[in-house]
Amino acid sequence: MTYFDAPIKGSGKGKKPVVSNEPDLFSVTPLPATPYKGVITTTGHSGTATSESRAIEEVITGEATKRQLIALSFLDQAGTNGLTWKEFDEVSGLNHHGRATSTLSSLHQTGRITRLTITRGHSLVYVLPCYIDGREISPNTNVNCVCGKSVRHSYNFCPYCGYKMSDLNTTI
Repeated sequence: MTYFDAPIKGSGKGKKPVVSNEPDLFSVTPLPATPYKGVITTTGHSGTATSESRAIEEVITGEATKRQLIALSFLDQAGTNGLTWKEFDEVSGLNHHGRATSTLSSLHQTGRITRLTITRGHSLVYVLPCYIDGREISPNTNVNCVCGKSVRHSYNFCPYCGYKMSDLNTTI
């Protein structure tokens, strides 16, 4: 079973996730969200040559985009409950720690999803920004530049386009 065939908790066996029509799911940057620099920007890798090769291939083939759409859909369906990386891994059928965490991390680093400070099963919980519901969030060390790239919040200028980062409104 692939993550496209994975049942959604509470929705009946075999139902596929449906991407929400909420405009905030797609308004930050185009998918795939690829905040990590390398030969090409990727969704992240462990540092080994095989992991980097896999990350590049997944961006090129569209697998990274598919996983991110699935994650957004599952998070939308989870609502204020959200998902941990392990819950996302299980419900999506990925069965791969690196793919599950890189998907959520990329979406978090680019502002698509929010990581709360609460934990479940020793893991932080991710939610869509519309489901924060007044709870404390775990800070994102990056902000999105006007060029769409994810940049460390401590940088004065975007290394991609030169934009003055202090001109951005980075409050959440």
